[in-house]
Amino acid sequence: MYWVLYILSSLLVSFFLVKNIKKRKNEFSFFLFVLLATPATVEIGSSTLAPSLFIFFFDLILESNFSLRALRPLVLTLPATILILFVFSSIKKRFY
Repeated sequence: MYWVLYILSSLLVSFFLVKNIKKRKNEFSFFLFVLLATPATVEIGSSTLAPSLFIFFFDLILESNFSLRALRPLVLTLPATILILFVFSSIKKRFY
């Protein structure tokens, strides 16, 4: 239940943040959505998932623990997102 609510709210936030951008509005909103919605495990050995950016900032600010473990899923999803956006834009240019 909470993930559905979080995904819907991150979709709204990503669309509202890119509302004033004139070019490539859909690409920026998709990239921002992926950035906000990428999950990571809360603790090592735990199966509880949470958004990776929030886990990173929680560890950094509240626990004073500088660990890049929470950002590892973003290292996988952000290049994949850029690749998907590149493929879709090249297909769009070629056929439309």
